[in-house]
Amino acid sequence: MKFAVIQLVFSESLPGEKRSDNDSPLIKRMWAVMEAAQPSVFAETNKKGVDRVLRGGYAYLMESTTIEYMVQKNCQLTQVGGQLDSKGYGIATPPDAKIRSVLSAAIVEFHEGGLLFQLKEKWWKTRNPPDPSSVGKCHLYSNASSSSASSSEMGLSSVGGVFIVLFFGCLVGALLCIGEFIWEVLKVPYGERVSC
Repeated sequence: MKFAVIQLVFSESLPGEKRSDNDSPLIKRMWAVMEAAQPSVFAETNKKGVDRVLRGGYAYLMESTTIEYMVQKNCQLTQVGGQLDSKGYGIATPPDAKIRSVLSAAIVEFHEGGLLFQLKEKWWKTRNPPDPSSVGKCHLYSNASSSSASSSEMGLSSVGGVFIVLFFGCLVGALLCIGEFIWEVLKVPYGERVSC
């Protein structure tokens, strides 16, 4: 299976950044395979990369948030594996801008309060249901997010045995402690026992 990224990602025209600067052996090996492939496996845009994936025999690497959005919109796509690396995003402000601390505090508050998650759900799922051309090829939309979440999450029935073992382990431990205490008390002769 061929794989690639958007053409701009590893372009040497990016200021101050070259693909050879990356020390990761995995990334270097992947780059060598992509660069040697004929015809070129690079996609000019994310849309063209996704279109190639839909035709088959092709895996497309792109930013995780974009992949998550594309998978939510088109049930014929799936995200495989985790992230190759993690990069954060920021909002640029002048160094002495008064709005900087206000923005930072608001973002933290929205994140901790769950508002960012609610907005993502609202704009990605509620207002933008999947592409109509892909609806017949996957679960009903209302169940799509819950079924994918339930398939990757373990429920209480899956881990119930762990709790049973933990409970009996604690019970046996408590009984052993009580038994050892009684044993130690009985070992000391009655006349030598100190009372409080």
